[in-house]
Formats: sequence, structure tokens, C-alpha cells
Amino acid sequence: MNNTNKPIIHHATGKKKTSVASVFISNAEKPSFTINNRNANEYLDANSLMIALSPFVTSSTPYEHFSIVVKAHGGGISSQGFAIRHAISQIIAKLSNETKSIVKSLGFLTRDARIVERKKPGLRKARRKEQFSKR
Repeated sequence: MNNTNKPIIHHATGKKKTSVASVFISNAEKPSFTINNRNANEYLDANSLMIALSPFVTSSTPYEHFSIVVKAHGGGISSQGFAIRHAISQIIAKLSNETKSIVKSLGFLTRDARIVERKKPGLRKARRKEQFSKR
């Protein structure tokens, strides 16, 4: 059996705040970049798209040779862009030690764990108290 025609598929999950992005990258003859079954140019704005593709640019890996499929949910568009960057960075780090050191030094492998603080009883918000009235 000849398995050279089978595409090599890499998978990683990236997170930022409450956004989660599951990324599948495979080598393909017809490259594409889809997010939630939509073209990435339609789904993300220009800044978020640039952030999502920054691991390819910084590691000098041409993304035109890959088919990228993303399932993203939670958070906003900007946060989803960072979650996609996190997942793509994990995949690029798996490819070689050279690209791993580049991506790691830029902080792309670090998960941003900030989440909204819970509301406490007796307060109006997480830390906001009722306004004091002197009279």
C-alpha cells in the first residue's frame, strides 16, 4: 500500500480567556483557511487574521501549502484570533525544535488564563460595593 497520497493532519486546541479554538492543519494541493465553515477573511477582521497567522510569518513557514480548518467558540472575534494563534503555535512547535524555540520566545505558546471574576454576595458586582450615603 502506498500512503503518500494521504494528507498529514495535525490537531491542537488553543485557548484565550473564554475562547476555545480547535485547529486542524493538513497539507493540501488546494490551500484553504476556514473558520466555523466560513472563509477566514469573512469571519475575522484584518487585525485578528494577522494575529492568527503570525506564527507562520514569524517562523518562516509558508501557510499557503496548508489547508487549515478551525472550530472556534466563546469570547469575541479578537479573543478567538488569539486562541487560533495559540493552537497554530502548538502545531508549529511540534514540527521542529527550531520553530518551537522561535514561537516559544515570542510567547505564542502561553495561554492567557484571564477570566471574569465571579460576583460576590452583598456586592453589586465582583468588587463594587453599594455607594455610601452619609445622610
